[in-house]
Amino acid sequence: MEKNNINNPDYWNHYWDLTKKDNMSGLTVPSVGNKFIDWALPNSPHLGILEIACGLGTVADYCAKKGHTVLATDFSKNAIKICKQKYFKNDKLTFRVESLEESLAIKHKCDVVIALEILEHYTDPSAPLYKIFKRLLPGGRLIFSVPDGTGKNAYAPYHYSHLTYEKMIHLLFIFFKDVRFYRGEFYKTGIWGVAKK
Repeated sequence: MEKNNINNPDYWNHYWDLTKKDNMSGLTVPSVGNKFIDWALPNSPHLGILEIACGLGTVADYCAKKGHTVLATDFSKNAIKICKQKYFKNDKLTFRVESLEESLAIKHKCDVVIALEILEHYTDPSAPLYKIFKRLLPGGRLIFSVPDGTGKNAYAPYHYSHLTYEKMIHLLFIFFKDVRFYRGEFYKTGIWGVAKK
């Protein structure tokens, strides 16, 4: 049976409490991550985007400011509370407390799913990848990042999978027809890329 720790609300509520108490910036990705998102998004206005495990909402907010309709979910009620306080003025942006399974249930399909730092929390990353694939419209995109399984954080105790470029290529091509990796300013911090349905 597939094992994960992504749907543990106690863990994530504690995580985001510590982030808030330590006065961290709350960025899901470094600020140069906007360049990655610009690179990865289709060149199309008014996309329907789902960001799963959105953290404190930085990426979701950035996408909504570009004119896209964004549903951003996280299992941490603390994270979503902070998101709603920070980004309450944009009617293209909705935040919701949901587990990954709830977020990926096929209610309606979307153009883009953003899953940053998710797959490493699963013993079998193909399980969420399959659900993401099913959630996407034809031609849709998965925008992803994972820690580099060969790097210094490769064996963090809370990561169940240690993903390398080779493993990611193998996993992604099970479902997706085109995969590209980002080689921008901060790519050495992990594996960043986009997969097209």
